[in-house]
Amino acid sequence: MLGGRPLLGWSIIEAKKSKLIDRLILSTEDEEIAEVGKSFGVDVPFIRPKELAGDKTHTPEILIHALNEIEKIDRIVYDIIVLLQPTVPFRKTEHIDKAILQFISEKFDSLITVKKQDYPPWWMFKLEDKKLSTVFKYGNDVNVFNMERQEFPDIYKPNGSVYVTKTVLLRENNQLVNQKSCGYLIVEDEFQVNIDTPLDFDVAESIAKRMS
Repeated sequence: MLGGRPLLGWSIIEAKKSKLIDRLILSTEDEEIAEVGKSFGVDVPFIRPKELAGDKTHTPEILIHALNEIEKIDRIVYDIIVLLQPTVPFRKTEHIDKAILQFISEKFDSLITVKKQDYPPWWMFKLEDKKLSTVFKYGNDVNVFNMERQEFPDIYKPNGSVYVTKTVLLRENNQLVNQKSCGYLIVEDEFQVNIDTPLDFDVAESIAKRMS
C-alpha cells in the first residue's frame, strides 16, 4: 500500500487515461497481483510463467512473452510497446503520451524517460592497491578533486518511468533499448521516485501524502 492505494494502482489509473495506448495489460505470475490489477480495471489476459518471474529475469524476455500472448489473443500485430513499471508510481498521463508522441515524431528505435544526475560520475572511484582510482577520466591530467560540482557537464540517467520501443527491435535483438537510436524525455524531479529500497518507499510515502 502506498498513500492508501495499492502500489500497482498508481500506474494503472494514469495509464488508463492515456489517449495513445490502444491496449493496456498487466503481466504477472501472481494471482493476487492479478486480482489487484483487475480491481483497477486493467486486463490480465494471461498469467506469466513462473520461469519469467525470477530476480534474474530480463525485462525484454517478459515483454516478448507478453507481446506474443496478446497478439495471439487479439489477432493483431502491434508495432510499438510501452513499458510502465509499477515501482515508479508518480508518472502522469501527460508523461506517457508525451513520450509516445516524441518517440513517433523523432523516429527513434526506442525512447526512455530520464532525470538529471546530481552527483558527477567523475567523483566515483574504485579501490586499487589501498588507494582511490577514478573510474571515469574527466580529461588528461585533470584533478577532479579540484573541481566544483557546477563545473561538470549535465549528466542524465534513466528514471524507469516510461520505456517506448519498436516491437521489431524487441523481438529481433532481445533489446528494450537501442543505445544507438534512443530518444529521451526529461521528467521533472517531483515524479522521479523509483522504488528499489525501503528508503525509496519512505520518500514515496511522503510524496503521496503531499499529493493527497
